[in-house]
Order: sequence, then structure tokens, then C-alpha cells
Amino acid sequence: MTIPWRSLADAVGIRDRAGNLRRYTERGVRTLVDAGWLDVETVGSKRGAKTTFRLLPGDQAAERFRWIDDEDWFAEAA
Repeated sequence: MTIPWRSLADAVGIRDRAGNLRRYTERGVRTLVDAGWLDVETVGSKRGAKTTFRLLPGDQAAERFRWIDDEDWFAEAA
């Protein structure tokens, strides 16, 4: 999905402690990117920039972020 950061922040609708709408959204996006669930690509700069957000379901996200299931958890603990 290609959407301006401001529109995404408006859709999220939550402000950080300082009252910043966009900063809260940027932090959430960064968390999703770090976990391997989201890819963000920005082309251009300032007002002409276009930012594309891609959800990474399935194998792509699994490669970046490994979940531990019950069997693995108990096998490691033993």
C-alpha cells in the first residue's frame, strides 16, 4: 500500500506522550520492520515522497523472525 506518512498517522490516531501523532506511528512501523513483519520503501523526498508499506506474511517474515513453538520450547528446556 502506498500512503503518505501523515495519512497513516491519522489512521492510527494515537499520540505519544508529547502529543505527536506521526512519531508514535513511526515507532510502531519501526518495531514491525525490526520484527520482519513489514517492509517500507520511500521514493523521493519531502512533500513529493511516496512511501510504500508491504506486509510480509508467511515465509518471508518467518525468515527474519523465528517463532518458538511448544515442541521447540520444551525441547530446549530439557
